[in-house]
Amino acid sequence: MLSHSSPIIRSCTRLFTLALLAGLTPSAHALTYLVGAGGAPCDYSTIQAAINGAASHAGADSIRIASDQTYGAQALTIGTQDLTIVGGYASCAAALPDAALPSGVTVINGQGGASAPVFNISGAGVRDLRNLGIQGGDVGNAAGGGGILFNGHGDLILRETVINNNHAGFGAGIAFYGDGGGPAVLTLEAGTLIAFNVAYDSGGGILINGQARLFALRDRTSIQSNLAQGLGGGQGFGGGVYVVAPAFADFGSPGYNSAAILEGNEAQRGGGLAVIGKSDSDDDVNVRMFTTDPNRPVRMHGNRANVRGGAAFLRSYECSFPSLCLGSEAQLCAFNFHMDANRAPEGAAGYGENAYIADLRLNGNCTGFPETSASLGAVNCTLSAPGCNLVDNNIAMDSNNAQTTGAIFDFQNARLEANGLSFTRNSGGNLTRSSVVELRGNQLVANSLSSDLLRIGDYAKINSCTMASNVLGGATHVIRMDSAGLFQMKNSIVWEPSKLTLLYPGNLINNSNVDMQYNILNDSTATSQGPTNRQVDDPRFNFPAVGDFRLRVSSPAIDFAPPVTGDDRDLDGRPFDQQITPGPARALVRDVGAFERQYIDPLLLNNSFGGSLIAWQILEPSYTTYSTQDAAGNSAPGSVQVVVPAPQPGDFGYSYISVMSQCFNVPWPAIYSLNAKTLTRIFNFDQYPDSAIVHWRLRANSIDCTGAITGEGDVPFSAATGWHVSQFPAEISITPQLWNFRTTLEITLDVAQNPNDPDLSGLFARFDDVLLQYSDIDKIFADDFE
Repeated sequence: MLSHSSPIIRSCTRLFTLALLAGLTPSAHALTYLVGAGGAPCDYSTIQAAINGAASHAGADSIRIASDQTYGAQALTIGTQDLTIVGGYASCAAALPDAALPSGVTVINGQGGASAPVFNISGAGVRDLRNLGIQGGDVGNAAGGGGILFNGHGDLILRETVINNNHAGFGAGIAFYGDGGGPAVLTLEAGTLIAFNVAYDSGGGILINGQARLFALRDRTSIQSNLAQGLGGGQGFGGGVYVVAPAFADFGSPGYNSAAILEGNEAQRGGGLAVIGKSDSDDDVNVRMFTTDPNRPVRMHGNRANVRGGAAFLRSYECSFPSLCLGSEAQLCAFNFHMDANRAPEGAAGYGENAYIADLRLNGNCTGFPETSASLGAVNCTLSAPGCNLVDNNIAMDSNNAQTTGAIFDFQNARLEANGLSFTRNSGGNLTRSSVVELRGNQLVANSLSSDLLRIGDYAKINSCTMASNVLGGATHVIRMDSAGLFQMKNSIVWEPSKLTLLYPGNLINNSNVDMQYNILNDSTATSQGPTNRQVDDPRFNFPAVGDFRLRVSSPAIDFAPPVTGDDRDLDGRPFDQQITPGPARALVRDVGAFERQYIDPLLLNNSFGGSLIAWQILEPSYTTYSTQDAAGNSAPGSVQVVVPAPQPGDFGYSYISVMSQCFNVPWPAIYSLNAKTLTRIFNFDQYPDSAIVHWRLRANSIDCTGAITGEGDVPFSAATGWHVSQFPAEISITPQLWNFRTTLEITLDVAQNPNDPDLSGLFARFDDVLLQYSDIDKIFADDFE
């Protein structure tokens, strides 16, 4: 029996007395019941007895469960009441003090008992479950809720709780039904793991249905390795989570340690998530995903569907009787997210179906929620955070691990909107095959596909996108329209040299449905649409081989289009409409594609040697290394180190060596200033430090720095030891007479033997911050190179 001498009860009594003194009218004071082995101070030896005891007492109560005995064959029922159940106490004595905290988890196991949920919750109230392991529930193949069945309203809150290895027909981990008596909210707080649950049909981890809401916003929360088998005729929806109209769900957790919020789940349809409308209804179903930790984007990773929708599956319904209802829309909105390594034969990343709109909005305009995601803690992910706004490595693959020709996003009867994302290293038939496509500010690069990059039904709007370096198999075109619907593409780059840009079923010329402006293409598709488009030989990306599709300063895509009203940002989060060409302000100031080059960007690439020498040609790899030991001033960590050992007897010694070079395509006539930071020191006890030299060569008609030299010179540096900036930077005048689109500057980094050194004793120098910039003032040259 409950001991009223318990300090916990005395504490509650004091709170009750204080409330009376304060003039309040409490409904009832809370009681705490202790469950465990060994009699006193335990109040009960079984959990159900404690639940029944709390039910007989009005008001919110608590149960503390000791782990000094096993709890098997459990089939617990909770009716209308406010109840907190906390496990993880070593004993009832350890749970006795008011401020006692659990030290672990108490396992509550349904195995061996009735065919029933481990917890069956109904009616109204706030139920708060903490520090529990809920496992072994089995309700059979036709029922819901193996671990927890909730059919009521109020709140179910899980904290530091693991729900694993349960079985049911639907919602094997949790089946959460709002009964319509009021709001029903399932909240996964920190430390919640839903894993290894198996649904005979749908909802391996969680099923949420009816007037219900799911929040999974806290750190250390993951729904992983759950399975929806699809054996009961319900098509196997939602390996991780199955959301049915009119329910809502919000996912914002960065995951559990390295695991994603939705990871490694499997289903027939919707490996990670299934969002399903309701037939002959106006009830919509809405799901959001957003980042709450800027350094750890919300993530869907490694989920698998054996039929459709590896990461997510959406199904909407139109009404059989349009006079009675409009239809039930399924919507998934994802913001600042990472979606990677998901698998399915069709729609490896996402699949949407049915005539009434199924809507996937990636960094798009999300509607239908009662509050903003920001009010729930949503933030932008840090652009440097791993996976921020990235869709990568999703593969169209069947259950036998054979690749298919399915699309990565398959929305043939649905809508896909994507803004500010990188789609890269995905493998399948198409990147997207959708009826309606709206793309803005994305890069679609380095994907390996067997057909067109984009296959679009009847409506497409594409703006400020970069499409390049994709393998497109047997496709003849990058973009294919299936009908003569609306096609609009502006301010974009399509650089697939072996393919044509657009296959459109109708005449492109003077077609009011086709609007193409200010695009850079490798074929004449857009140029036939008007003078604002351009066909080029090379858009001059930074380094496509390493996935860098930003623009070199010499790119024809720079300052190519007119400005756009408002604070428009590129994929790096930097403002568009930044004119960098010299001279007066022009009407054309916007770079096309997903990136905008800024005025402050260095002309040379990797000039500070911050971990990469990829922009430079290494002429002497035996002697040239990237060193993290020393950097000049506030530059990025590291510098280039040149060490040529002293020659051994019979070896050839160096007195001068060129170790690295970079070819720079000159974008316009100007006066260019060249400088660097160099370091020399006494090497191998030799008292004569060597000389670091930056050399330049101008070629007026050589796009790759291999033709005849027009002029050249050196940047001199002090021979004293330590880091130095040259007091006399090279001023290289490139007049309009010398400039054309084939004009180049070659920059080389050289080391020379000290002329006072009587012996060939080896060479040593370091280089950093090689800076090439331009000015409007002719400081040295009055006439070319005089």
